[in-house]
Amino acid sequence: MAIAHKIKHGNRMLSQVHRQTGRPLTQRILSHIRRAKENEYRGSNSPLYKSICPLIYATRVFGLAPYEFENNKLVPSNSYLSFAFFWFCVYTYVIWRYVDGVLDPKTNMKTTLYHTQFVKTMGNYLVAITDLIVCISTRKEISWIWNKIEDYDQAMRDLGYARNEKETRVVVWFIIGFNIVIWGVINNLGMAAFNESFFYNVTYMMVYVGVAVAVTKFSGLVLILGQRFKQLNEIIKSRVYKSRWVHVDPIIDDKLVDCLHSELTAVGMKLNNAYKWSLILWLGNLSFHSVSSSYFVIDWLMDGNFRLNLINCLLGWFVAMVSQIFLLNYSCHYTSSEANCMSYIMLGWKRWLYTHDSKMEVETSLHLVNRQLHFSADGFFYVNLPLFHSITAVLATYLFILLQFD
Repeated sequence: MAIAHKIKHGNRMLSQVHRQTGRPLTQRILSHIRRAKENEYRGSNSPLYKSICPLIYATRVFGLAPYEFENNKLVPSNSYLSFAFFWFCVYTYVIWRYVDGVLDPKTNMKTTLYHTQFVKTMGNYLVAITDLIVCISTRKEISWIWNKIEDYDQAMRDLGYARNEKETRVVVWFIIGFNIVIWGVINNLGMAAFNESFFYNVTYMMVYVGVAVAVTKFSGLVLILGQRFKQLNEIIKSRVYKSRWVHVDPIIDDKLVDCLHSELTAVGMKLNNAYKWSLILWLGNLSFHSVSSSYFVIDWLMDGNFRLNLINCLLGWFVAMVSQIFLLNYSCHYTSSEANCMSYIMLGWKRWLYTHDSKMEVETSLHLVNRQLHFSADGFFYVNLPLFHSITAVLATYLFILLQFD
């Protein structure tokens, strides 16, 4: 009787659990396995994070990645936020030492080169401080953007379109290697040109490296988004060609594509809104550095004053600045182009579907044409490769004007 009573009591408890969960035990086990499988490729275990983690570490060291993973979701981190305040103090101390040296009576500040250098240094300091402030104030937005990208990757993985991040890993290491080489060369050339110590020159360059890291962080996020748009476009193109020969029910239909594209577009708009003012500051700061460096180099060469150490140093700075301008414009142009060509691809697919079956209900793709993604500097101009060409032309014009007045 006691055993029968226990069995009856156990069955009653199982029935209560079943009523509470509302799902059979098998479904709950499968759901648990599905969640465990999803978590296997999220957070720090995601292929995307593993491919770009070297850049994330560098960005975090410079105080521009105050985030951490909590339950495989990116959230703002107060502990990593201390890095941002640390670099705020370091940048301010470096500029204070620089200004103190400029105000020293022994320093020759009568030349145009030193006056220009002072303006460039102070302007770059303001940009670096602004980058830290923007990073602190947009922690929630960037976390939301990252989580949305991972949601997209998980959705595509469930549909059988898992991404291969080998190309991303190659680009990351190329960016890291290029920056190590260019800033190392600039450091050595600067020590030889201005007779400065290694410690002083490195601390002075840290402000510029911090701005370069901020530019790379934004450009990297934009390129990651562009890769997702490109993947979606390639899937739709393959569906169009496959549908012409094999009539099957597609795993990804036009409504799902529309939904995924809208999600990615919302991410792009959120990212642009977070960095709309930073784009103006970056392009203005980098353009001013580029035109000033090229001006002094050309002026000295025209006068026959071959200051090789100074010329090589300024050429190194010119390459570093122009490469950042190009990275900004290329990343925005690449992502915008991939996002905005979706409407034409969808139009071709739906046109074939309607031709194949005129009774099929085909929704319009006009909203994809109207809702385009452009990265703009707060509406003043679009950031893309045509802008890079315009910047080059304008800087060349101002450079020739300055040389005429010299």
